[in-house]
Amino acid sequence: SGIIPIKNKTNNNYLSVSNKKYSTQDIKNHLKDIIDGRYSVSNRDIAFIEQRIKNSTLLDSITYKGLPDVRIICYNSIPCMAMLRVPTKESDGRANLAENALGIGLNLSNGEPNYYYYNGKISKKDPINEEQLKKVPNFIRILQVAVKCARISKLKLVGCDIALNEKNEPVLLELNSRPGLKIQLANKDSLRNRFEKIEGLRPKSINESIEIAMSIFGESYKKINIVNPNVIGLNEKIKV
Repeated sequence: SGIIPIKNKTNNNYLSVSNKKYSTQDIKNHLKDIIDGRYSVSNRDIAFIEQRIKNSTLLDSITYKGLPDVRIICYNSIPCMAMLRVPTKESDGRANLAENALGIGLNLSNGEPNYYYYNGKISKKDPINEEQLKKVPNFIRILQVAVKCARISKLKLVGCDIALNEKNEPVLLELNSRPGLKIQLANKDSLRNRFEKIEGLRPKSINESIEIAMSIFGESYKKINIVNPNVIGLNEKIKV
């Protein structure tokens, strides 16, 4: 709640992704509401503005205006369950299941759909989009980002929300220490059962965490080579 995705600005007017116009004063009033705690469980809050991420063109066909994201639940730094949250007309461009966004459970082996959860119902096919999702692009990289975030946060249980930008690169949106449980409905499976299977495991690397997740929780799993991302770290060995 309280999020306004802005796609354009003309003079003193702002246009949201759902084509609703906001004046500068509207934005100021909204910021005051946030600070006064209107959207918070406490009496006060902090308002902040962040860069708008343009959606992956590979997900545009199933998305209504807003930005979909992948929710990864990690336990012991191991991905346990995944879901693609897709904005709908009813959710007004927001990827929030509480506001009737579409939840698509994902196979941890390959990012292909498991089940669809929408408006309180579970189905095997997409209930609102004619074009069916084949698989989430760059899924291995998304898992790598989620596991790295889980390790950095040192939270035993964490929900990682990751979007894909226009270049199909994963972008971290936020981490949740108390993620919602509707991801279970989109996968027709219990998180508790999955947690119990990996309770004592302590993977030594990010890719080992992903291999464990794929082999235990994935379907149609085959041993694959997980390529390390081309990311420059703080300390790198180089050859000139």
